[in-house]
Amino acid sequence: MYQGTTNHGASGPMGWLIYPGSQVVLHVANDDGSRLLQLISFDSINEIIEWYTGRFCPSKRIGLPDGGAILKGSFTTALILPAESHITVTVKRKGLGIERASAPW
Repeated sequence: MYQGTTNHGASGPMGWLIYPGSQVVLHVANDDGSRLLQLISFDSINEIIEWYTGRFCPSKRIGLPDGGAILKGSFTTALILPAESHITVTVKRKGLGIERASAPW
């Protein structure tokens, strides 16, 4: 079973990209400002895809044969995949080329 925390009002730099009620499994912050976030949810995959589509308005939406999706925007990419009993979401946010000390997040 995954170990993580339930999202109770997400905060921090990636808080706006944490699906409501999900469990954060992994959060990696790199020196270049890029970040990787992985979480799980037990909601409908279509609800999750629509929530992320509204969150960062991806320029590309690729449907996958298993019902999942890849959503690609200018700085953010989300991979949303069904698993046996939950949905896995992996979100990557590009660094903005700013030193960590002066980064807005």
